[in-house]
Amino acid sequence: MLIRAETKGETSMSNIQAGQDESGSAYRWVILLVTWAAFLLSFIDRLAWGNVAVSVGASLGMSIAALGVFVTAFYVGYVPPTPSAGSSPIGLAAG
Repeated sequence: MLIRAETKGETSMSNIQAGQDESGSAYRWVILLVTWAAFLLSFIDRLAWGNVAVSVGASLGMSIAALGVFVTAFYVGYVPPTPSAGSSPIGLAAG
């Protein structure tokens, strides 16, 4: 993006890159929306699962042990990225 700046009556041209062009800016909003929706869905899933686990297990014919394996598999995929999200005590101390 080319920006014209006037300083004490003089005009100077400088290339200041403000991120991306207009299409890149719209693309960032789409990525933000998709990421937000994924985090919202994950949050709702974690929030609701405790309340519906027994009825879902009964309707699918799963034992409580099988439900425990399912929840463990969910958290194995959910917990490892958490430190990179900034909620690690090490990351908070370094910042």
